[in-house]
Amino acid sequence: MQTDSFTFRRLRNGLVTGLAALSFWGLTEVGRARFYDVSFYLGYLLAGMIVVLAGFNLRKKLTTFRVGTASSWMQFHLYLGLLTPIVFALHIDWSWPQGLFEMALSIIYAATFFSGVFGLYFTRRLPRVLTRLPVELIYEEYEAHSNTLKEEAILEVQSSLQDSNGLSEMYANRLVQFFSRQRSIGYYLWPSIHKRKKLIRYLRSCHRYASDEERSRLNRIETLVAQRDDYDFHHAQQWKLRVWIFVHLSLTWSLLALMLVHLVFVHLYRGAYT
Repeated sequence: MQTDSFTFRRLRNGLVTGLAALSFWGLTEVGRARFYDVSFYLGYLLAGMIVVLAGFNLRKKLTTFRVGTASSWMQFHLYLGLLTPIVFALHIDWSWPQGLFEMALSIIYAATFFSGVFGLYFTRRLPRVLTRLPVELIYEEYEAHSNTLKEEAILEVQSSLQDSNGLSEMYANRLVQFFSRQRSIGYYLWPSIHKRKKLIRYLRSCHRYASDEERSRLNRIETLVAQRDDYDFHHAQQWKLRVWIFVHLSLTWSLLALMLVHLVFVHLYRGAYT
């Protein structure tokens, strides 16, 4: 029932957005056939839509005075954002601007729009990815979890070095480095389990000649490696989400500032022309 409701809502909103786009296109064609300055009014329409879209972040910060649910505002934000490329294309009459300022404004608009599309995909995919992990993580508690795992792992590695069939010194150093070092920026952008698989493969290769006690210690180290890798992956995904929000908001505010300057230029030009 919930899936049907979700599908119906998506179809309804998509249909309304499509009809609005067709209406804008039709009205623009009629206006241009009658030699109206349609681009001027479309510019104001687009500016109003962008201001409303930017207001979504303000709505999230309001705790006492709220109109509508967060989900409703999110849906409105998404579909209004998807409508803006049509209005933008009609505003510039489907031709790329030639002036430097107009090109910069168009590029910032395009970057803001596509960062929003990426955010839509990422925020839809992220919960499904994180719920598959066996650990949960609050972003600010990452360091505490990492330090706890490092202390446990170092104790186990040091004990294993003293075993007759335990870890080699080379891999013991690699394990200590794995628990001590921060992951690279490349990992945060594209998380990989390559290092985890390599360490676990080596740990399992030591089982052949290990005693029961030594094998138990190796299993414990393997569990710690897997937990640390899960926490790293969790942290990387949350970091990426925060970076995306920062970039999207920065682009939005840049777009608002350039849009305001553009409006001033347009009115100055129209005044001089008149």
